[in-house]
Amino acid sequence: MQSHGGDLGESASSEEMSRQQAERTAHADSAARQSVHRRTVIVGTGAITAAGVLAACAPGTSSQPKSVESAQTAASVEVPVQSVALAATADVPVGSGLRVPQRELVIVQPQEGEFYAYGERCPHAGCAVATFTDAEILCPCHGSAFSTTTGDVLRGPATTGLYPIEVEIAGDQIVTAVG
Repeated sequence: MQSHGGDLGESASSEEMSRQQAERTAHADSAARQSVHRRTVIVGTGAITAAGVLAACAPGTSSQPKSVESAQTAASVEVPVQSVALAATADVPVGSGLRVPQRELVIVQPQEGEFYAYGERCPHAGCAVATFTDAEILCPCHGSAFSTTTGDVLRGPATTGLYPIEVEIAGDQIVTAVG
């Protein structure tokens, strides 16, 4: 009997192992199905997001002008220009100049009635030019000299000239146009 009981024990043990193996296989299949399901959801979500981005970039959905004609019309609108008085002609001595610090420029009058304006900053180190003769605008920091009629460098260390500003005379005022 004992041997028969022993066979039963081994048989029960084998059946238990088979059952456990079947449960593990079933669990693995379920996990695989869940994994595929998650992948499907992730891929689907990515596809929906990409479709949304592409739709946003599609023609006809932007706020840009709808035709070349409307873009050209917008570009051809002119902004009114007004003159800005910089100084009175009497304020700029002949053969000298005047700093206009609130506008960061200088105005020179090398000859009677001949006015030129330039940005006041020396291109070498950014110092404000401050001394004027009938032929030169001088930088006090490093000695650069610029032509009163062209703004070009006469002596360095600056290697480029002063920035020219177009001016004209309106009555007794020196003016420049601002747009």
